Amino acid sequence: MWEMTPAVNLKSNCNVNYPGMRVLPIRICSLFCILCGIASISTQTAALAIFLETFDRHYVNFPSDFVGPGIWGGSFDVIAGCLGIAVTYARKKTLLVATVVMAAVSIFASFSTSLLSAGAASLGVYSSCYRKFGYSNSICDTWLELQWALMSCGILALISSIVLVILTSGSLCTCCRKHNSIVDMTAAFQGTYVGQPIPDHQLQ
Repeated sequence: MWEMTPAVNLKSNCNVNYPGMRVLPIRICSLFCILCGIASISTQTAALAIFLETFDRHYVNFPSDFVGPGIWGGSFDVIAGCLGIAVTYARKKTLLVATVVMAAVSIFASFSTSLLSAGAASLGVYSSCYRKFGYSNSICDTWLELQWALMSCGILALISSIVLVILTSGSLCTCCRKHNSIVDMTAAFQGTYVGQPIPDHQLQ
């Protein structure tokens, strides 16, 4: 005699080890984000010190240093890079989502940093700056070089953050597709039964 028992439940959650995760590219991009973030913070700090102390908030056509975009932008870059490296070791969904979100925020921050510093470097300083501090190797040229360097750091961080978002979101979407396919299989087999024999002693 046969007894009908439910089929095996195939449903599972998405907390897997992400076997398809591209670990090395993620770590490289994360490392670039960290380095660019540290460089942005250092460069912005030096430019801000010149702007506040030497220039006394004068001589600059576009005082973007007053906002300090390299400091907060670089901070987001460092955080995104640290999360990116962490997610390659502790492969958790919450950490992966946090990496995607923070890398997306880093994209906006890096773009703002490069845009503001490019505007400050392009507009330059007043001619009175050179008259006061000199025309050859003056502090005015040093400030401009720092702005161009900050723009370069922002562009590199922007590229690294974009690639990091693509890599991490790709791993997340791959997991979700596998999860949905498992759920679909479960729904297809729902209500299906597999026959199993009942031992003779249970029939007595």
